Amino acid sequence: MKQDIRYPTLDTPAVIVDLDKLEANINEAQRLAALVGLKVRPHCKCHECGEIARVQIKTGAIGVSCAKLEEAECMAEEGIADVMVLHPFYGHHKLEKLKRLVSRRGLKLSCVVDMVEHAEGISQVGRAVGKKIPVLLKIDTGVKRFGVFPGEPALKRAKEICCMPGIELVGIVAHESTHGERTAEGVDRISREVPALMAATAQLLRNNGIEIKDVAIGSTPTLRNVPILKDFPEITEIHPGMYIFGDIMYVSNFAMTPAQCSLTVLTTVIGVYDTPPPRAVIDAGGKTFTPDVLFHLRNDPGYLCEGRPRFGLVIGRPDLWFGRLPAENGVLYFRDPDKKVQLGERLEVIPNNASMVVSIHDEIYGVRKGKVEKVLKITGRGLGN
Repeated sequence: MKQDIRYPTLDTPAVIVDLDKLEANINEAQRLAALVGLKVRPHCKCHECGEIARVQIKTGAIGVSCAKLEEAECMAEEGIADVMVLHPFYGHHKLEKLKRLVSRRGLKLSCVVDMVEHAEGISQVGRAVGKKIPVLLKIDTGVKRFGVFPGEPALKRAKEICCMPGIELVGIVAHESTHGERTAEGVDRISREVPALMAATAQLLRNNGIEIKDVAIGSTPTLRNVPILKDFPEITEIHPGMYIFGDIMYVSNFAMTPAQCSLTVLTTVIGVYDTPPPRAVIDAGGKTFTPDVLFHLRNDPGYLCEGRPRFGLVIGRPDLWFGRLPAENGVLYFRDPDKKVQLGERLEVIPNNASMVVSIHDEIYGVRKGKVEKVLKITGRGLGN
């Protein structure tokens, strides 16, 4: 049998992205948002790549959101002019970074807060640099990580923030996580419940004299339901992130199909063994994929094969179970004894968690129609830690 040698110019393991799929995913998000007049501010934590951020903005995004100040610094260095820091931060060292960022010429930076202490620190920086720093209040709509509850708790906190000099409360923001939902119907329910809560909270603030401009929500699993936001005109922008790549976690969350996933890991078979259990060994292990077993899916049918969870999906080979992930190598088990792989064969694997894969690599190879077209530098590698 002739070996299927993919991308012979690349050493393996290598992280690759199908540029046609990447661009299609970016375009689809913009199309959906345009149907209801929403702004798109993609979350860059999944790619941490200045070039991809610029493609998103060229396609219509207004800027980017990021998890931390360090990522914001990176995006500013890459020429991104509008950045929102979605996670609250605290401490003198963080405020010094904020001071440098808000002093950059041409950068529009906004921050998210949920505690008075967060707002006080940003207020100090605003007073020190002589400007009002835009902030948004984080609303907890069920994620139970950051945020104040919608309704009256949000109004109380908003009033406290509005009294502080050096900052300006410009909006509210929420992330409608679907992490615990195991049905498409559950995702659809959250797609409607969260904007309803945010719209009601925005109206409450405005009725009490707090004239916020922005009401932001967004996630990749709820992206397909963006057209229903026509029923909630209070919502102004969305913050999807992993929609550009996809992975097994988001496939399991009904966000996309494996065929839409643009990011894969290219790996080579370096060993084939018939001794029990029949298996192949590839040259990509935990240091390439990160060992995310998607434990929250443990009760799903098919989560285990002979007691082993799966670390990724081998494209075109449902008969191979990626069931073991030592540090340097991966082990693929043959589910069909009549189907094997060849020594030296190259395989592409959709990882369980693409964001984690990207965070431990320096570059992604952009391919189009089977050929390497460009190398994308992960400019923010390690900065989200």
